[in-house]
This record gives sequence, C-alpha cells and structure tokens, in this order.
Amino acid sequence: MNQDWHRAALGGPAHDFFRLSLNESPFEPLPGVALAVADAVLKAGRSPDPLCTELSAAIAEQLSVGVENVLVGAGSSAVLQGLFLLSEGKVVHPWPSFEMYPLMAGAKAVPAAVDLEALRAAVDETTGLLVLCNPNNPTGTRWRTEELERVLSGLPDDVTVVLDEAYREFGDECADGVELFRTDPRVCVVRTFSKAYGLFGLRVGYAIAAPELIGRLRMTLLPFLVSSAGQAAALAALKAEVEMRRSVAQICAERDAMRASLLELGWEIPRSHASFLWLPGEGEPLVAFLAERGILVREVASLGVRISVGTPEQNKSLIEAMREFPA
Repeated sequence: MNQDWHRAALGGPAHDFFRLSLNESPFEPLPGVALAVADAVLKAGRSPDPLCTELSAAIAEQLSVGVENVLVGAGSSAVLQGLFLLSEGKVVHPWPSFEMYPLMAGAKAVPAAVDLEALRAAVDETTGLLVLCNPNNPTGTRWRTEELERVLSGLPDDVTVVLDEAYREFGDECADGVELFRTDPRVCVVRTFSKAYGLFGLRVGYAIAAPELIGRLRMTLLPFLVSSAGQAAALAALKAEVEMRRSVAQICAERDAMRASLLELGWEIPRSHASFLWLPGEGEPLVAFLAERGILVREVASLGVRISVGTPEQNKSLIEAMREFPA
C-alpha cells in the first residue's frame, strides 16, 4: 500500500483524502463539549485529577452502579491493555475483531471464530479472560442478552468475561453488559467516549467491574493519562445524551442507506450494528482503487474491508466510486 495512504488511513495527515477508515465521528462536538475543553485548557498548567473523581461519579450515577465499580482510563484501549496485563491466563477473543486484541495480549492471545460456540469451546483451564467485542469490530455483528447469558452459564468461575462495548449505542437489540454485570461479578464491561460521544481525539474510556478487579486494574494504569480536557469533555458529553442519541440515529440511517446502495450494486454485506460496514473478502484492490479517488477505507487482516460511516456527502462519494469499481 502507498505509504501516504497508509499513514492517513491510520490517523496521520489526511491531505486531500477523506477518511472512512477509523470509525471517527462525522459530526461536530456535542453541545457543551467545546466550551468545557476551552475552560480546561485555561488550567493546562495544573495536573489532571488522577482518579477522575467527578467523571467517575457521573458515570456511576448514569449507570446506577457504585463509584467503586468505575475506573476511567485513557481510552478503552488503555483499560483493555490493563486487563490483559493482569490476566495470568490465556486471552480468548474473536477473530476478526479489534486488531489491538492480539497485539496487547501477545503470547496469551487465543483467537477463535466470531461465533459464541467456537469462543466457548476455546476456553479451557488455561484461560483467564474471554473477550467479546459486542457489537464486533469489524464485522458489525452483535449478540443479544440471552445469547451471552447462555455463555456465562457454562463458563468456569475463574474466567473473567470482558465485554468490549465500544459500539453498543449503534446496535439493535444488543446485550447490555452493565445489566449482565449486575447479576454476574465475572463480567467486566469496557466502554468508550470515542465513538457515539465523538471524543476519539481526547482518549477517554472506562470499565465497570467488581471492586476487587477495579482495584487491581487501577494499579496497572499510569496516573495522569486522562487529561483535564478529556475529563471535562466527557462530563459535558454525558449531559448531552439526547443530542448524542440523535447523532447516533443519523449515523445508523446513513449506514443502512449505504448498505442498501451497495447491495444493489451486487456487494455481499452483512447487516451492521455499528458505525461501519464490513465487506468480507480480500480487499487490497478495493482499498487502492478508493484511495486513488481520495477515499480511505480499512482492510483488516486480509479478511475484508471496513468502511466507516462519514458525512452524507462523503458517503455519497463512496457509493459513486464503488459504482466504478470493476467487478
């Protein structure tokens, strides 16, 4: 792949491209976020709250959990990395899924098909964590509550189930990990402000788990990594729940319209419950074709191409370009 395309697709300077490769929010910040960040910058010379006290309390109140069940980190990736470091056993995860799982788990990683039976079968006496990305990135598939309850009922007591819910707000009938956590302390829920709340660049995520796990997890995370601006932005974003839900609905409508258009063009695209579409199959020719037309999308492990939902104008340009792709 052309190095300029590659760097831009991963978050570098986009220049003349527009980027549908990183599942970024296509919208301006939610109401109150920009002002909160501007106010926080005025105090940039002071340390951020290492315990994210106010934000942790706000999350706990919104989700009706104890503040002792909440840990805020520098994005959900930082929280996940801490969990992987803590695990003395193997880390079973779906594949294809979030590309950071095998990188963070290293030799402990045990990939399995994106199928609950296959994932459950991969769990054995050496397993410490079972990670389920729900909805799954990049396939966009999701699991319902009853499906995850069946998996939990058959797992050993010493296996922690990590539910990575980065895209949960976009899912239809998607299991709610926090509700599962209320009845099963083996569940650890990881969420982020990067996607639905549009704070990707400010790096704020969190875990909901039993106090004992939260305490151990806190010891793995370096202090002061969640900036004052990030904490202030997340607090403001929580207060803009109505506007967040409205923007999520718009993204979902665009996503479904894009899928309908691509199905008409003959592409086989599964229904998505996230903020992107998944085109199974080897996709390097398509990635290059679109990049030559100024559109960046993401090939994942030579298994398919993930296309993020952008602005309506960007999505229209994508469909027009896909019409020209040689079958």
